[in-house]
Amino acid sequence: MKKEKASANIFGLSHLEDFEDLQKARKDLIGELDAILGYDYHIHESYNDVAIATWEDIRDEELVHVGELLGLLFYLAPYQETLVNQGMREFQKRLEEMEY
Repeated sequence: MKKEKASANIFGLSHLEDFEDLQKARKDLIGELDAILGYDYHIHESYNDVAIATWEDIRDEELVHVGELLGLLFYLAPYQETLVNQGMREFQKRLEEMEY
């Protein structure tokens, strides 16, 4: 039997499942960022080159996951990409204003 999606129309999303997937992706993004923080802490606290190289590699993989999850967020809720891009432009403007 084909599962029907309930219409939620929350934040411009067409189905309740889309909203739930959006929330899951947000939680996953938080998890990836938390993992990056943990690996960075390990890297900066260690003097073991092998451990540092391993943690750096894993951390960098987590950054790729961040990009994938942002892509998913923007796919599920395109308006968010617009807002994130607006924030990037505001930051760039601030940065340019601070450069003498």
